[in-house]
Amino acid sequence: MNKLPDTPCDHCVIRARYNPHKPGETTFLQCADISISSSSTDTDQNTLTFIPSRDLGTSDKRKILPLKRALKLRKKYQAKQSSNDEVGVTKLYGFAYNPFEPDRSHYVSIDTTTGKTEAVNSFKFGIDTPTSESGSPKFMVDEVISIDYGRNTSNVLLHQYGGREDAASTLYILGTRNGTLVQYSDIFKFQGAPINALSWYTYGTSATFRIVPAETGGWMFEAGTLDFGGIYTKRAEIPKPENLYVNFQWFDTDVNNYQKVFALMGNENAPDELNARLYIFDLFDGKFIQYTELDVSSFTFMSVHSYPGSDTLYAFSPGLWNDSPHGWYLVEIDPEHGAVSKKCDIAPPGIFQRHYGGSVNQGSDNKSGLLYHVLHVEGSDADFLVGVNPDTCDIYFSDVTNLRHIHSLQRPAQ
Repeated sequence: MNKLPDTPCDHCVIRARYNPHKPGETTFLQCADISISSSSTDTDQNTLTFIPSRDLGTSDKRKILPLKRALKLRKKYQAKQSSNDEVGVTKLYGFAYNPFEPDRSHYVSIDTTTGKTEAVNSFKFGIDTPTSESGSPKFMVDEVISIDYGRNTSNVLLHQYGGREDAASTLYILGTRNGTLVQYSDIFKFQGAPINALSWYTYGTSATFRIVPAETGGWMFEAGTLDFGGIYTKRAEIPKPENLYVNFQWFDTDVNNYQKVFALMGNENAPDELNARLYIFDLFDGKFIQYTELDVSSFTFMSVHSYPGSDTLYAFSPGLWNDSPHGWYLVEIDPEHGAVSKKCDIAPPGIFQRHYGGSVNQGSDNKSGLLYHVLHVEGSDADFLVGVNPDTCDIYFSDVTNLRHIHSLQRPAQ
């Protein structure tokens, strides 16, 4: 990170250069007009100056209105739940990252009712960025995680050397609930192209998805498996290279037949429309089944979730990119024909941000029947975990919390 010059300037320009990390993107520059004032010499630099307390003005009151509405919405959903509702204590797990500790991350649990986070374990690697402070470039690949319910473990990929453009070469297997390191293995036979995603598959094996450069130009999408010994096996690939739908978004396994996997891909040339395709592979028979153009004319999303007993997929959606204001919904997706329709209303417009993060790796075991998502309150640092039952549209909100620093959220076996 560069430091601004300590030179007064009434009108200066900061220019940032963006180097693309995804196929289909080009380098571009972004500028901002700023002013730089002289450092103060009249105050003690070791003393903090606090703004006197005052009544909230109109602007401040407007900022806290979404949070007040979110708390009111939560209370409304609680009132609908009878005393016989037994949701049970559910905990999600993820990695907490502190930018002041770039070479360390913390494995934490999150209570879906209270929103409380608790430290479970700590690791000497950062998240998604090489560290230089410790002289070690080791870091975990963000959002590349799978859950093995048979072994009650979670699998993550680790960079042991190099930068973000290099492929992660190590598989770490952790105890899902206690965060202990069960084992780690080098990844073999994957020939250097990065593994873009993991998902559960069978005992001791994760499903994988890769975007591999084609010899004739463009990109091949391939699905495979990665066992706990680090052996990568290619299972299926698309019949010809793709040049347009190359923005990887999500990867999930069909929880009902234990052999199909779904890769959600976005169109790099449609940043506002968020056009999407679903690529479907059969890992058991080792074949590519089809890709499906998804109807995003009413609802957009960046993750999809298979659900026990359902042939359709589900997604959490803020509506359309250009909706202003926008609400939140659970939508139903036909993976064969691409139809997308509203299943459940979650929140009306004006409460939660139009944020396409917050996804949770749901896995295959789901006794509670709930799919989880993190919602950010508009204009504040407050978050809520929301659980939605797709069969009944029953909705459960956690207490207010803050999960902006939690990565790679997952729901373990119950």
